[in-house]
Amino acid sequence: MLRDTIKMMGTNNNLKKYIKSAGMSHAEVAEQKGIAPESLSRHISGRSQFSIQDAMDYAEILNCDPSVLLFEPTKVKVYGTVVDAHTVTMKNASDPEQFIASGFRFPPFVGAFLDTRTDYNIYLQGCINFVDIRPIQNQMVPQSSFGKNSIIKLSNGKVLQRCIYPNPDKTFTIVSYSGKVETNQNLVFACPVLSRVERPELLGVEII
Repeated sequence: MLRDTIKMMGTNNNLKKYIKSAGMSHAEVAEQKGIAPESLSRHISGRSQFSIQDAMDYAEILNCDPSVLLFEPTKVKVYGTVVDAHTVTMKNASDPEQFIASGFRFPPFVGAFLDTRTDYNIYLQGCINFVDIRPIQNQMVPQSSFGKNSIIKLSNGKVLQRCIYPNPDKTFTIVSYSGKVETNQNLVFACPVLSRVERPELLGVEII
């Protein structure tokens, strides 16, 4: 039965992490669940089996989705870094791989770009941009990127963050966040930005 006792790899670590994220003590969580602190400790350590009903109970207490307690976090590969919402530094084969780990479930075609700010909207330092990376794989400019914030590569090799607009001659007009307009640009690919997480630490999103 689905609701029978189930033990999932990583459940002990996830429970401890989300208790911390909720700003609660182990004693408070145990009291709200109606169990002894020792029983909670066994769930956290993995010494005691963890049921789906337990996950639902803990999720209600911790104000999170039960799935983040039961399953390993989703991993999204990091493809590069956006500097001041302008230029993009792509990772290359010699760089160590990085991933974004979170309880959110993303399709396999989603990748991530880290956001670093030095002098432009500095409060957005540490944001994470999630993008459709299929245009990188297929070297294409999909219609879904038109008029939208995208990670783009120009024919001269530069990678930028821009909003793009198609021209009749198959070139593109690109517009920066600061409003700079450049016309007649040839693009290799354009990856639409799907979402941005501005406070990853408050959502349990980690860079690993």
